[in-house]
Amino acid sequence: MRELDEPLPSLEEARRETEKRLEIVKNLKPKIETFADAAILAGSVAMGKNFSVRKKSDIDLIILIKRENIDYLFESNIFPMTEQRAEAKDLFKSGEIDHFTIIEIINEVEVQFHIWDKESHFRSELLELPNPKVYNIWKNRKSHLSGYDFAGKERTSKIKNLVEYQYGDVYDYPPYFISEGNFVTRQPINNVIMDPTLLFTKDSKLLANIDELWTKLAKRLLEESNGKIDLSKKSLFLAIPGRWNFSKESKIKFENRQREELVKLGIPESQLNIIPQL
Repeated sequence: MRELDEPLPSLEEARRETEKRLEIVKNLKPKIETFADAAILAGSVAMGKNFSVRKKSDIDLIILIKRENIDYLFESNIFPMTEQRAEAKDLFKSGEIDHFTIIEIINEVEVQFHIWDKESHFRSELLELPNPKVYNIWKNRKSHLSGYDFAGKERTSKIKNLVEYQYGDVYDYPPYFISEGNFVTRQPINNVIMDPTLLFTKDSKLLANIDELWTKLAKRLLEESNGKIDLSKKSLFLAIPGRWNFSKESKIKFENRQREELVKLGIPESQLNIIPQL
């Protein structure tokens, strides 16, 4: 994802690279539908289409699957088996992990397939326990999780219950944590509110969960704001990592949804000022 201090791509590059990635996703969708219950396009290709997508932008696909169907995923001819993936598959199948990532290069674009047990993802969408467990495929071992609070301040939380395996680490992967009384958003909840594209779902609970998540987040924002909302100082938008990659259209959608939720909670719309640029 493009960092804040990196220049935006030209409009021509953004459109060209967006189109290329959407074509890749279009071709993948029929194969993913054979084994998954839902697929969500997230990240800059969703929230920054024709704006912040550039030549080195990856594709983030959230894949929700029933745990017992994991073998079908590897029979789809999308993912060649490796020793690391075999380790992840066995841990997922046994219930020791709920989430892992597969990276493939397709047409010179990095595609990150974020594989989730559907029920674990559903619990995370509703901010419910138990916390899911992730299988971390990256070699740089982490000691902390990070995220942003409603004021846009980056905060960290120590990783819990880390277990080292041959090819990856397993640890708790909470959808949020509390730091000094501040609610800090994390994946997967960020992915489902930052203007994602729902490619398909076979379970209507997904949409209902996302609606309920928005309401829960708005209630928490209101609580931390002591009932006095000032979106220039605290907002759901400021808690989004890489929020500077939002296109104007996605940002407006996000702002409107946040307003709707706060109005439902009794905040007069006249008190809801605009979301700041960053």
